[in-house]
Amino acid sequence: MLVASPWRADFPAIAALHRQDQTYLDNAATTQKPQALLDALAHLLRQWRRQRSSCANTPGAHATQAFEDSRSKVGQWLNAG
Repeated sequence: MLVASPWRADFPAIAALHRQDQTYLDNAATTQKPQALLDALAHLLRQWRRQRSSCANTPGAHATQAFEDSRSKVGQWLNAG
């Protein structure tokens, strides 16, 4: 029996398996990614493919700032000091 989940639809690969009446159990081999992460990675690859920290140019500075902002958000989410 399938347990309803509010997050299942966020994971396209899992949703595709669900439509085929299959269940994904191989998390040790490949962790599935939510659509929001896939979208962010696609944006990164299209727009922000630059070095961070070691670049002395404007795009590099933006990449560094985006990285540090993400680090801060994750720290807050984890309640890290």
